[in-house]
Amino acid sequence: TYIIPFTVEGCPDIIPPPNATITRDGTTAEIRCTNSHQTWTLLCKENEWHGPRGNCSTGKNDDH
Repeated sequence: TYIIPFTVEGCPDIIPPPNATITRDGTTAEIRCTNSHQTWTLLCKENEWHGPRGNCSTGKNDDH
């Protein structure tokens, strides 16, 4: 019987807030509001996401 130690590297997947999508690319994740032009970029460091996390509350659509 062998015991093989291992360490998990990286950050867990993020559940997008309401009215948002998330695009993940390696150690970065971009949260983009679907009802405005707001975006936030998070960086994965030491298995945790770092950076601002806003919200995408419903309101006027900024696409005009």
